[in-house]
Amino acid sequence: MSVELRHLRALVAIDQTASFTVAAALLGTTQPTLSRTISQLEELVGTTLVERTTRSVVLTERGLEFAVEAASLVGRLDRLLERFGDDREPLRLGWAWAGLGKHTHGLIREWQATSQTPIDASRPDDLDAALATADIDIAIVKRAVGEPQAPDGRESRPLFHESLVAAVSVSNPLAASPQLSLDQIAHSTVALCSVSPTASLRLWDDRSVAPRPLMAGNTDE
Repeated sequence: MSVELRHLRALVAIDQTASFTVAAALLGTTQPTLSRTISQLEELVGTTLVERTTRSVVLTERGLEFAVEAASLVGRLDRLLERFGDDREPLRLGWAWAGLGKHTHGLIREWQATSQTPIDASRPDDLDAALATADIDIAIVKRAVGEPQAPDGRESRPLFHESLVAAVSVSNPLAASPQLSLDQIAHSTVALCSVSPTASLRLWDDRSVAPRPLMAGNTDE
């Protein structure tokens, strides 16, 4: 067996979505099939390309290097095919973190079943910048309570609200609590995302004490 186009598309999709489930939906396959495809590619190139854990999917250093080259090859082929075949422009959808969570897979499946427009999903580091440079057409953004819904010149629509989850060190006494209030967290140092936040200090606007912020660019930090 040699490296095939399906192997390259599989790695590129995982790099773009950081999710086996979502990547499988985009490629019109199943998660087990996608996992086997990646395993085949790793066997063919003789190195681990994707680190799989129960909570995350991360490309290795060699995987990222391979994915960049694979994306270039796949992109060139797709542009060539567009010249001779279907010239419909895809809807370029971007999201941060886990997109719509458990709803992401269903969204992509329903879109593919009801729309003639292809969908091209990715996870830019900065959604606002990707919109401003027209790298994506539409973004799924998680905004903190009280944050502006969209900058001037853009339209936004609320989809749903979801609960916030606080990640606490196991050595912290708060870890024993089944749920935490904003007042309990107010005296702590809280890591907040600087790019696509789902929480901000505005959560404590009506309280006398607010936590000390530690800004992070992504979940790895």
